[in-house]
Amino acid sequence: MKITRFYSSEPNKIDYIYIIINKTKSEIMATITIHTQYYENYSDSTTPYWKAKGGQTFTIENIEGDLLMYANNLKKVLSDLVSAKSNEHYRYEYREHDVDFVGADTSITAEMLDNGIRKQFNELEKA
Repeated sequence: MKITRFYSSEPNKIDYIYIIINKTKSEIMATITIHTQYYENYSDSTTPYWKAKGGQTFTIENIEGDLLMYANNLKKVLSDLVSAKSNEHYRYEYREHDVDFVGADTSITAEMLDNGIRKQFNELEKA
């Protein structure tokens, strides 16, 4: 990977930093997880009555990391994408997002969670 930086020529001031990275597409890939609030319409489309029904998660995989790093307003882009999935019967409202450049860590297993919960129950029974 080759990184080249170009700085402003004014002394003691950096106006812009441009980074050019020569790489293959597979070098830096990311996954975005978008967390939303899911609503259902309990009325008709002329007088909607929206009721929150829980969360919905959207996952976007295999995104070029550089594209994400230099996005001006990623939150707005993601919010617009989520809104576009809505219709007169249900809607999604953007809450937050996570960007993962590393990959899933599966070192905490269901068995470990099960053991931790059972340990809590046993401690409560002793008390």
